[in-house]
Amino acid sequence: MNDRNKPRVVYLFGAGASSGALPMVSDLPGQMIAHANQIRECKGLDITECPIRLSVNADYEQTIDEYVEAMNELARHAQAHESIDTYAKKLYIGGKRKALEQLKILLTTYFSYNQMTSGKVDSRYDGFFASIMGIDEKSLASISDDVLLLTWNYDLQLPLMFKRYWYDARLEMAMEGLRLTTLESLLNVETIPKVIHLNGVVAGSYRGLMPVIPDGISRAEQVLRVLDLFVRNRDGLSGNGRLTMVRFAWEDEARIRQCLLRLAGIMDECEVLVAIGYSFPFFNRVIDRAVIGGMPKLKKVYLQSTEHGIKAVANAFKAIPLQNNVDIVLYDSVDKFMLPPEL
Repeated sequence: MNDRNKPRVVYLFGAGASSGALPMVSDLPGQMIAHANQIRECKGLDITECPIRLSVNADYEQTIDEYVEAMNELARHAQAHESIDTYAKKLYIGGKRKALEQLKILLTTYFSYNQMTSGKVDSRYDGFFASIMGIDEKSLASISDDVLLLTWNYDLQLPLMFKRYWYDARLEMAMEGLRLTTLESLLNVETIPKVIHLNGVVAGSYRGLMPVIPDGISRAEQVLRVLDLFVRNRDGLSGNGRLTMVRFAWEDEARIRQCLLRLAGIMDECEVLVAIGYSFPFFNRVIDRAVIGGMPKLKKVYLQSTEHGIKAVANAFKAIPLQNNVDIVLYDSVDKFMLPPEL
């Protein structure tokens, strides 16, 4: 990996950074049920002209029924637990790997369909990207080498905004241009990434990240691609790739430890951390301690949250041991993403 031009400013995004476009944790079960109802209503769509078919010749309407039942069941489990991530870890600890994989597939289909059909991106990313981007030596749009974006979100908000700047607006090409990767894939990349998804991302992988729903296809094909991913996971038809790159940071602990060491090597020149819409939950504390504790030159931390939540965020952050004494600045305005003067 080429370690030149290490970042000085690291952003850490939580769910609040996507709240202008996507449901918060408490709203997710209800939105998943609404999504299931949307798919149920697609039984009457004419799929005869679609360029793809369901794997293993699965019946279209029967597959919709199975998908809707699975999505509604996941929504019920999400309602019964603190969050869907909590339920996922319960499955992991209980050794229920098949159920965990289906959970990740359903997260992938839900977020992919939601975002690719609406095209909605939290408007705050617009000014943010305009502020941190420039032109690289190849005359292509690029995030500044001074900046690294870490996100706990598995959504597509970052590449969806970036593709508005990229010369090739296909989402998979925007992901490549953005130098987006996941924490578990960090050992495989050759250059310093610009974006690292700590819990993975709602995309598949086959010779690079691939969105479940490509740009510019019909509604019928969108639905078929959602259902086909569900069928292929159900029947173990992953082929040579990965059906989803959602992979929670507490899975495969040995590999993640190696990846965290690699990440620490990337961030060892970082002086500023900006956390946006992130509550530093106990659930993520081991990873947060490894990530933030791996910044030996950290001098200043900006915490951005709502006026109602900022004190709780500050208190939760105190549980993370730091190598140095740092200045902590609280920022309770959320109409724009915070841009530190150090940029």
